Amino acid sequence: MKKMRVLYFVGGNDDKYGAQILATEIVSLMQRRHEVEYCVVTAKEGRTNRKCSELGIENYTSCYKYSTYYPLQNPCLNVIKRTVKRIMIDFSDKKAIYKIEKEIDVSSFDIIHTNINRDMIGGYFSRKYDIPHVWHLQEMYDSHFGLKTVRKKQLEWMNNNCDQYIAISNTVANDWITHGLMPSKMNTIYNGIQLDNYKQRQISAKDSQAIRFVMAGVVCKEKGQEQLIDAIASLPMSIQHRIEIDFYGGGKEEYLNYLIEKVSKYKLDKQISFMGYRDNISEVLYKYDVGVNCSKGEGFGLSTVEFMASRLCVLVSNCGANTELIHDQQNGLVFEYGCPKSLADCIEELYLDPEKRNRLMRNAYNSSLKYSISECVDGIYQVYERLNPHTLYIYVKKNKHLRLLLQEYYISPLY
Repeated sequence: MKKMRVLYFVGGNDDKYGAQILATEIVSLMQRRHEVEYCVVTAKEGRTNRKCSELGIENYTSCYKYSTYYPLQNPCLNVIKRTVKRIMIDFSDKKAIYKIEKEIDVSSFDIIHTNINRDMIGGYFSRKYDIPHVWHLQEMYDSHFGLKTVRKKQLEWMNNNCDQYIAISNTVANDWITHGLMPSKMNTIYNGIQLDNYKQRQISAKDSQAIRFVMAGVVCKEKGQEQLIDAIASLPMSIQHRIEIDFYGGGKEEYLNYLIEKVSKYKLDKQISFMGYRDNISEVLYKYDVGVNCSKGEGFGLSTVEFMASRLCVLVSNCGANTELIHDQQNGLVFEYGCPKSLADCIEELYLDPEKRNRLMRNAYNSSLKYSISECVDGIYQVYERLNPHTLYIYVKKNKHLRLLLQEYYISPLY
C-alpha cells in the first residue's frame, strides 16, 4: 500500500518546549506505527531539524512568521503596530512560500498538517494545491500570552482553508468554537507523552521532614512562578523552612532576575532554586513530591501530565485545561489563580496530611495512563484517514452498497 505523504509545518520560535517537542515525537512514532511519510518544515533552524535528520526524516527550514502580535493599549498606536506587523508577516511568508516551492514538490502530498494555530502558511498551500489541511490548535484563542490576530477576519480565513481542526483539549475546542471556528470540523485529541520514559516516585508511609516541589516550563509571568514564591513567603515559618522548590526552564534574563531578587527579598534562597533549562526533565521528576502548574491559561499542560506520570502529587490553578486534567481532591488539588493565599492553603494542606498526599499521588499516576503519545498519534492518524483521497477510494471500492448508491446519483468519487 502506498504511504500517505504529509507536509508538516512545525512553527514556533523556540523548540525547547511544548508543541515543537511534541511534534517531533508525533512524527517519529507515526512513521513507526502507520504507513505515513513526513516532510517537516520549520520556521527556525533548531532541535526539530536535528532530530528529524537523525531519524532520516526529510526536513527544511523556511522563514514564515506567527500571524499574531502583542497589542498596545493606545488604540491609534495599536492600529499602526498591527498594520506594520501584518506587512512584515506577509513579506516573510511570501519569501517562505517561494523557498518552499523551490525546494519541495508540494503537489506530491496527500495531507498538509499545521502544528500551531498562529501559523497561516499551511492554509495557503492547502488552498493553492487543493490538498486537505489539518490544523492543530495548541492554545486557546485568547492565549494567556495576550496575543491577538493580525488579520481582521483571520478565523473566517481559517475556516475557509482548513478541513479538520485538532484541539488538544475540550477547553481549547470550546474556546475556539465560541470565537467562530466551525464545530463540524473540530476534533479533540489530547496531547501525550512517552509514559515509559518516566520513573515513578516511590510512595513512603513515613512522614518526611521536607517536601520537594517542582515547576517546569518557560519562566515568564504567564506561567505563574511568582505566585508560588509569594505563596511560600506567606506560610508559617515552621512549614516554610521544610519546603524546597526547584524551577526548571529558561526565560528572559530581566524576568529571571526579578524573581531571583524577590526570592532574596523574602530570604528564601535556601528553599528556592532556579535550575535552568533541562533537556531530560523526565529523569529527575520522580525525586520530587509535588508538581505545580500555576499557569494563567494552559491549553493542555504537558508538564502537568509529566508530574502525574512520575507519580507526584499535583497542584494546579483553576485556569484553562488544568481542571480538565486535575479534579480537586480526587487526583490533585486546585487553587484559585491569582490568589497566593489559596495556593498557600493547598501547600499547607499537603504538608500536614501526608496520607492525602500519597492518595493523590496514586490517583494522579492512574489518571496519567490515558495521556500516552500512542493514543495521540492514533487519533491524529484517524483524522488523516478521513481526509486522505486514497483512503476514501479504497473504502468506496470495498463498500458495494455505497458504490451503487453513488453511481445511482451519478457521483464518481476519485475513480
